[in-house]
Amino acid sequence: MFRWRNSSPKCNLRPAVVKPAACLILFLALGMSAFGQDETYAAIKETVRRFPDKSTSTLVTDPEKHSCEETMRDSAGKIMYRTVYPLNDQNMRRGALHYDAKGVLVYKELYVYDYAGRIIESKLFTKDNRPKGKLVFVFDSNNNNARIEDYDEYGNLITPKGRKR
Repeated sequence: MFRWRNSSPKCNLRPAVVKPAACLILFLALGMSAFGQDETYAAIKETVRRFPDKSTSTLVTDPEKHSCEETMRDSAGKIMYRTVYPLNDQNMRRGALHYDAKGVLVYKELYVYDYAGRIIESKLFTKDNRPKGKLVFVFDSNNNNARIEDYDEYGNLITPKGRKR
């Protein structure tokens, strides 16, 4: 074994000092991320709107579950319909699941976005995923929503007096 001149073969630190020092060095080396401090949590947001007829719309957004849910109630508080919006990683709506007052799925939507983050198309499907039609949102040169074009399940443009969804 090699030893420097005037060095002692044993460490002068007592074990009671070495263990806490080693723990401190390990703690600093791993950083706070080992204890979950780098994680960010988004708050659940609830928005309630009241309408002149005394009906209400409650919108609950939960970014951690990537979900947004809207419940529409009449003036007596009875549920009229409910819509669930799955959210993507940027918390933008990917589409919608529309339920009736009894909680039965009525139809589905899938949203298509443009480069500016605007919904430019809403593809509609039945509850068993058959195409039901689509809505195309057309913008003018000033980026205003100029019109909405409604298409049936075969891709035919529906006139304003067309069927309701």
